Amino acid sequence: MIVAASIAVTLRLIVESKKNKITILNVVMSFISALGISYLFYPVILEYVKPSLQSIVIGIIVLTGDKIVSYVIYKFKVDQFLTFIADWALNKLKAIFK
Repeated sequence: MIVAASIAVTLRLIVESKKNKITILNVVMSFISALGISYLFYPVILEYVKPSLQSIVIGIIVLTGDKIVSYVIYKFKVDQFLTFIADWALNKLKAIFK
């Protein structure tokens, strides 16, 4: 399950990196969403899909779910918000340790 999801997201990120600039935050969010989606759908896939097709089905579901999550992140500007929070926290830590 984890291998199929990781391969699917890695391939999507490779293709996307050729089109657009991607950040570490985008990579992390993609992997988190992919693992979450595969975790949610894995029991259903095990129950209803033949073992020889399970990896392909997981990959398709992960890619579809990752695209939906990417759209939600883009639509609600979640990545900008998380970048702001990370920068703020980093600046606070730098101020504490100066």
